[in-house]
Amino acid sequence: MSAERDRGCQPECRGRRHPLADAAKGQDWDTVGALLRQATDVDAAQADGSTALHWAAYWNAPDTLDLLIAASADVDAANDYGATPLWAACANRHGAIVERLLEAGANPNQGLRSGETLLMRCAHTGDATAVRALVTHGADVDVTEPEKRQTALMRAVARLHPDVARILLEAGAAVDTRTAVVQQLRGTGERSMTSPQGSTYFDAGGFTPLLFAARHGAVDSARLLLEAGADVNDAGADGNSALVLAAMSGHETLARYLLERGADPDAADAGYTALHAAVLRSQPDLLGELLAKGANPDIQLTRSTPVPRWTFQHIFTLREKGSTPLMLAAKYLEPDFLRALAAAGADPLLPMEDGTTALMAAVGVGANRSTTRRNRLIAPELVAAEWANGDLLRATLEAALEAGAGGATGVDVINAMGRSGNTALHGAARYGFVAAAELLIARGADAEIENEAGSTAREMLERLEESQWSCARRRHETGEAGGLRYGSRQPESRRPTRMARWMLVGAGLVALAGSDRGIYVPRRRRARALPRRRPRCRRQTHGRCSTGTV
Repeated sequence: MSAERDRGCQPECRGRRHPLADAAKGQDWDTVGALLRQATDVDAAQADGSTALHWAAYWNAPDTLDLLIAASADVDAANDYGATPLWAACANRHGAIVERLLEAGANPNQGLRSGETLLMRCAHTGDATAVRALVTHGADVDVTEPEKRQTALMRAVARLHPDVARILLEAGAAVDTRTAVVQQLRGTGERSMTSPQGSTYFDAGGFTPLLFAARHGAVDSARLLLEAGADVNDAGADGNSALVLAAMSGHETLARYLLERGADPDAADAGYTALHAAVLRSQPDLLGELLAKGANPDIQLTRSTPVPRWTFQHIFTLREKGSTPLMLAAKYLEPDFLRALAAAGADPLLPMEDGTTALMAAVGVGANRSTTRRNRLIAPELVAAEWANGDLLRATLEAALEAGAGGATGVDVINAMGRSGNTALHGAARYGFVAAAELLIARGADAEIENEAGSTAREMLERLEESQWSCARRRHETGEAGGLRYGSRQPESRRPTRMARWMLVGAGLVALAGSDRGIYVPRRRRARALPRRRPRCRRQTHGRCSTGTV
């Protein structure tokens, strides 16, 4: 209503239609020309304030646009959202239309009521011709929109339009403008039901154009920004530097370029370094260059990654607090990364904050097995396949033991206990990694250590062996291919469901009681038929239904 009053329109004009604007909307250009020859109101608007000039700009109709301008159409007419014909042309990448409207006197700095400017919209869509025309006609390149405080340069960089970014930088756009800083409630990678720290407030925002380039992998735009004087070690409100942000976002090429331009390889204000991110995102080239630049391989992770609850993204969780890059390489089963870090002098004995060692992390002690090793929540079958890779686990354990993760003289790390008193051997036995358990025992792991539940690794292995022999015998009797399954757990399809497990328990109790009647299942009683209700008679004569209805 307020928009209608601003146009001088009464409430009853809502839903009004005008032949000229309607014809332009329907691309009926012959009708538009005929109406213009009849001296119609060229600025007549539809119910939302759109005029024929809006639609001519929207549909990229230069001839009709010229006719409307010649008929003195208002080039700065705004609809209910504040959108002018220039905005319609910018939103649809019609650079030639933008030039014609600007030459006709359109205001290059008029924007939407939300605060978005024409230059922001043209930078977002990537029309270099339109951006250059706006800049030439005096558009302000450093205006920020009121909500996020973003600029046109940020839009161009984030949308991967380096040609537009170059035009804006040549026009003097600032490279150090920052977006607004806000506090957001985000997850920490822990389930709220089991951890009091399942969610917390993080600072978000404070991004410069270079940080947008780092997040989106805009190598060409980053090069332009650094040449224009951007700080290569710039960081956002959450502490992520451009290098760490590029590595965490999976943009290895950009991260290597930033490192080449002098980025600090040990920047850790986010709670982790680029080395942690390189291991998480499996970036071998970046890892090698970071180590060659002297990155410290023993910096420990101090904070989780803020995430929107559980996610398919690569994240660090609170369970990994205290992890070094070598520890993460062990957990993620990256033997080549582990060897490279050990060769660079990484300490293989540094544990996590809760005491988890590299060997424990490799076998999955204390890990959340509903996600991948990299904490991604993806399809369950893919998660199970990753955790069941016994061959890669053995190779990782061998690399870790070669690096000294089992302990040195007088230091018994291989038998160290973590959560619930479990050792690395407990983890291997629990999850069915028999080959890994044999390797640990051969290197000195004690199979008689009891965890908090009173179980030893030897007992776990014996139960596992009995189960595997039973499965192998069943497959042999049924003719199914396959023998003993070492290095992985029984697949999900062969595990009994919860109901099946309870039925097995019930069968065992019946057998112990000496009964031969089996499991008692009550019979379902047959439902009794309800008596048929007599219909109510609406008309009665002397107590009887006059209609004959019984």
